Amino acid sequence: MDGRQYDIFKHDSKNETAALLWTRTLNPTTVNEARMNVTRWYFDEIKSNPQAPWGVPKVHIPIPNNTIAAGFFNPPGVFYQTTYTFRDTLSKVHNSHILKFGAEFAKEQNNSANTWGAVPSYDFNNLWSFANDAPTDEGTTTYNPKTGFPTDFRKYIRVSSLGLFAQDNWKARRNLTLTGGLRYDYFTPLQDKFGRLSNIILGSGNNALTGAMIEIGKNFSKPDRNNFGPQIGFAWSPGSFIGHEFNNKFVLRGGFGVAYNRVPESLLLNAAGNPPDFIATAFPTNEVVYGFSTCGTYCFTGFPANPAAILTFDPATGLPIGGEHLAKPDIKGPIQKLATPYTMHFSMEGQYDFGNNWMMSLSYQGSQGRKYPRSLNYALFYPQNPNINTVTIYQTDVNSHYNAMLARVSHRFSKGLELEAHYRLSKSSDACSSDQVCNQTFPFDQSTEYGPSDFDVTHSITAYAVWELPVVRNRHDWLHTAAGGWMLSPIFNFNSGFPWTPVVGTCISNVFGNVCPTRPTGYLGGAGTNFSTGTFQTKGGNFSGFSTTPATCVVGPPVSCQTKYFTVVESPSGSGILPPVPGVDRNLFRGPRYTGFDLSFGKRFTFPAVRLLGEKAGLEVRAEAYNLFNKANASPFAFNSGSSNLGTFQTCSPVSTCPAGAAIPSGGTSGTFFAPNSTFGQATGALSGRVVEMYMKFSF
Repeated sequence: MDGRQYDIFKHDSKNETAALLWTRTLNPTTVNEARMNVTRWYFDEIKSNPQAPWGVPKVHIPIPNNTIAAGFFNPPGVFYQTTYTFRDTLSKVHNSHILKFGAEFAKEQNNSANTWGAVPSYDFNNLWSFANDAPTDEGTTTYNPKTGFPTDFRKYIRVSSLGLFAQDNWKARRNLTLTGGLRYDYFTPLQDKFGRLSNIILGSGNNALTGAMIEIGKNFSKPDRNNFGPQIGFAWSPGSFIGHEFNNKFVLRGGFGVAYNRVPESLLLNAAGNPPDFIATAFPTNEVVYGFSTCGTYCFTGFPANPAAILTFDPATGLPIGGEHLAKPDIKGPIQKLATPYTMHFSMEGQYDFGNNWMMSLSYQGSQGRKYPRSLNYALFYPQNPNINTVTIYQTDVNSHYNAMLARVSHRFSKGLELEAHYRLSKSSDACSSDQVCNQTFPFDQSTEYGPSDFDVTHSITAYAVWELPVVRNRHDWLHTAAGGWMLSPIFNFNSGFPWTPVVGTCISNVFGNVCPTRPTGYLGGAGTNFSTGTFQTKGGNFSGFSTTPATCVVGPPVSCQTKYFTVVESPSGSGILPPVPGVDRNLFRGPRYTGFDLSFGKRFTFPAVRLLGEKAGLEVRAEAYNLFNKANASPFAFNSGSSNLGTFQTCSPVSTCPAGAAIPSGGTSGTFFAPNSTFGQATGALSGRVVEMYMKFSF
């Protein structure tokens, strides 16, 4: 086998699409538009790398001061996604009404293989044990527990969606337009083409886990068929109002609607590793089955079965029977009554033309999100099932709120200059800002998780100008084509910073699972309110002196310590013991604000009209500069990062080594103290500096 094969790896992803459109005029007032299309994105790194020695297991052999590694360690990706879509819209003009009726249907096929553990890996003590085919253990490998063979647990996921809508756009008066409509959406539950998808069915009440069972080959959850979304809107341009003449220079717009969307497949498909078709486990020496692929060096399958990976399942529950190797799997899946998330959105805008090319608008935008998903470890809340480890359930109980005032002003000058500025004052709140990771620190009471969204920005300003340089302007000859038409566009951006949560780097670990990290139990005040990058470049940022002021601790249990700004409590451990209730709200503090200045400069060269290129052929040359003045902007604070983690509780023994302020029990031989994080409150990274991009684009 040529060793150069290890240095060659080809990723050959392809995106294919085809569409068919048919527009038919049924009569002078009726038009029907139909569209069918199919899109496919796929790659198969097993097929695109026939030179890769997949059939050689991965091995690790220690040698003095180093390790020999053999086998192909890059797991291949296999993914095929195909979407079929049909849409039909019928438009009808009837008097002052424009009516639209339509339907759309989409079917999605997601075929994927999880190959990360399908090739066994082995550890050896030395070269001699390797030569004698005597591994000391087997690393984590994915097995089919029914057969004992390694598996990439392929799934062939199928899901469809159906949408129906009707809309009426009515010109009720010359200056008043009303819009009303209704849309219905239905999203089918996830299912596997061959019935290989399994989900947990919870028991009732307090027996949610002890009465749980695995259901195979059926829909992932019960269908939700109540997804009706009304839409209403209006546009009114009053000639006069409350004694004021507007002369058609004022427009008032508003609307309300309800929009539905499915729970992300990427979240639900974390359940692909549920039993009975998959386990991921390692084996000690006496249970290792060592061997190469029986179908050749370049074959991805064919590794020998391991009898130790075969499990016995309870026919009544579908769960592995206790007492066998790795008989306590981690289970993931949605609740059976999984709701369809939806958002109620509403807005009102007033726009006024002041004359002399001045335009201003003031608007309100709001939304209320309902039934968005989050993941929860049910093992924290219910009596444990002896045949299950952790149980991650996806449930739709997250609500969100967004309210914003937006102001916009624009002016067009007479010398080829346009100016426009936008300001937004907003607030976004929720109990979980991400479908995938909520970063919950006290999942026992969801109300304690409610606070500003992770992406909330209170103040945001964007201002820009577009200026056609006064170089042979207002001409239409060859000189303007060659030297005129240069456009300069500066852009200014500002936002007041993202929120963040201080956390304590101590985990609660017991038989019910982990809660990590936790929040402080109290905030003592005194933090600064300067959110410039310069502030966050200094030690402690707005929490000056935090890491240099010793914490004063009190003997527990649990041990409680008072730092310069916070009260923190050591998390207890043990069955059924809850962590301390947070005394600091989620996302209470603000991180560094952002200020940036960008610039765009370019020109379009228009070519003479010729038969092959048409009348609008041209070449655009443009340079884009981001952060033109190379201003330093500190990175936002990530959750449980060096910037937001307060520190950890540590043990000191003997007591003579304990720092000042440590909690030492009377007559005790050891103590507990709080070690503050030296980078808390300080930015540990920066956003991108100046970036300049240049490009040319030919169009015809």
